[in-house]
Amino acid sequence: MRLLGIGSAAALIVSIIYLRLYPLVLVAVLLAGVIGQFYRPAAQTLVTDLTPPGRAGAHPGRPGHTTHNKTLGSHRYALRNINCSRDSGDAMPRSIVVVSAGSALAVAVLAGCTSAHGAGTAATARKAAAQAGAHLRQLCTEQVSWERRGEASVKALYADTGALAADASASNFAGVTKAGRKLSSDAIAAATLPLPPLAQSSWKALTTDYAAAGSAIAAGHPGSAVPELEAGNSAISAFSTAVGKCPGLDS
Repeated sequence: MRLLGIGSAAALIVSIIYLRLYPLVLVAVLLAGVIGQFYRPAAQTLVTDLTPPGRAGAHPGRPGHTTHNKTLGSHRYALRNINCSRDSGDAMPRSIVVVSAGSALAVAVLAGCTSAHGAGTAATARKAAAQAGAHLRQLCTEQVSWERRGEASVKALYADTGALAADASASNFAGVTKAGRKLSSDAIAAATLPLPPLAQSSWKALTTDYAAAGSAIAAGHPGSAVPELEAGNSAISAFSTAVGKCPGLDS
């Protein structure tokens, strides 16, 4: 009965890793817990029989506790026998070996579940990284095609902002107005291009902000154009950074 209970419980524990439905897992755990206790009545009887006469009597002055004290005495005697066997180099009783094997099996199964879960998580992460890399490569390939038309607009916007900064530093107000008009014109032209595969939001922002800033400067209001000009500079920097992640591209 003892071997049958422990063996059946171990088999049920092993079956948990193969079950996919949560209700079946609950049933397997419940049966493992119930069947694993079948051996206890027989084991308790065996321990009681092995207890020497006179070792499990009632404590003086505590009537009514004879059975309880007998059981406690049996447990103490069994534990003492285990300790003596260990100290003298004797083999561990077979029942203890079976119990230890069942516990080790349960721990191994649980550890296997944890390892499988960790391996599954790592595999999922690797798969996601591979998919992200493949998606980026596809976008970079499309970006190369877009650059054939969009590169000239990007260079023109960089040149316009550079000329605007140079004229402002030299207090060349006529040059500032001209550079603002050119910046607005080039930004509006860039906005008519198809959206790039990469950093589309940055592209929309830089064309809108530069067009607004250039129009304000051309109208003689350079001070009001500063916020849009700074926002356009930040957007074109973000766009260039995103494109720079593609090998061979550096807008």
